[in-house]
Amino acid sequence: MFVGHYSASIVAKAVAPNIPFWLLVVAAQFVDIFWALFVLSGLEHVRIDTSLASNHLDLYYMPFTHSIAATLFWALIAFFLVRVLPGIKLGVKECVIVALVVASHWFLDLIVHRPDLEITADLKVGFALWDWPLLSFILEVGLVAGAAYFLSTRSQISVKTARYIWGFAGLLLLIQLSSVFLVTPQTVTELTTSALGMFVGLPILVYVTERLSKLMPA
Repeated sequence: MFVGHYSASIVAKAVAPNIPFWLLVVAAQFVDIFWALFVLSGLEHVRIDTSLASNHLDLYYMPFTHSIAATLFWALIAFFLVRVLPGIKLGVKECVIVALVVASHWFLDLIVHRPDLEITADLKVGFALWDWPLLSFILEVGLVAGAAYFLSTRSQISVKTARYIWGFAGLLLLIQLSSVFLVTPQTVTELTTSALGMFVGLPILVYVTERLSKLMPA
């Protein structure tokens, strides 16, 4: 899953409008930030296989980020971080929601990944929707659009915020389209570096936009 992960951020914003959206955007790809760092450092491994349909990643070793146990670990880490970091004033309920967004990463990946998500050392799962490129594209875009629509129907969400989220959804559509039509990175280092740039750059862009448009929660 790529941009579809951010549907969890949008739903969380609809349920808890006082959580800064940039924080929810980080939470959606919190696991993949560490995945990219771990691949670059050699702790986890991936190879590019152009014979694979749609997504060319053979994610054959990533127990520290994409196992079910690791997912729970990263969700707990996120919960404690947003509870203790200065400048982030959230209640327990909001911290749980951030943790749930982190945990949603594994379950959304389950839909599209080939069997590479570890439950135990001998059991890996994945429904492999990546093998049907058009369906996986429709799913990702549909998740984001559906989440944006859900947010726009919530009475506690202002019109300005709803328009902002629809704009964010439009940006995600452009990113998803670019992943289809632009040249795929040829090496694992190029791929993980570019992915890490997006995982970090997008929440920075959201943060700056929130500050300039005065959409930051009180």
